[in-house]
Amino acid sequence: MNKLSDRIRDALIDAAVILEEDVKSRIRWAREVEATVLGSEASLAVLDAILENLEIAEKTRVPMCQDTGLFLVFVDVGTESSLSLAETEEAIVQGCQQAVEVASYRRSVVTDPLFERKNTTNNLPPLIYW
Repeated sequence: MNKLSDRIRDALIDAAVILEEDVKSRIRWAREVEATVLGSEASLAVLDAILENLEIAEKTRVPMCQDTGLFLVFVDVGTESSLSLAETEEAIVQGCQQAVEVASYRRSVVTDPLFERKNTTNNLPPLIYW
């Protein structure tokens, strides 16, 4: 089970600091179009800041943006799985908790968003869809 929670942690850390190359290339493309066709200085400055932020995030392993910190997990478990559903859920929770501790996730999840709004301080529990 530790292997699964470690893989979940690593995937969540990577998701916070690395943007897929195809998305980055479209941002660079948009900057090129903006520079050659439209020429808006404000737009160029924003796109340059985004690209710089992405580079810094990957180099320093700091999240590229401040998201909600809420973990949404979709799980498909096959009949060949060696882990029970309870063990799988435990690994997911452990992986999420470790990612929050290691990756500077914004800790903004609250237990009751309508009334109490008490911060969980660890972004748990994750929302799991089986």
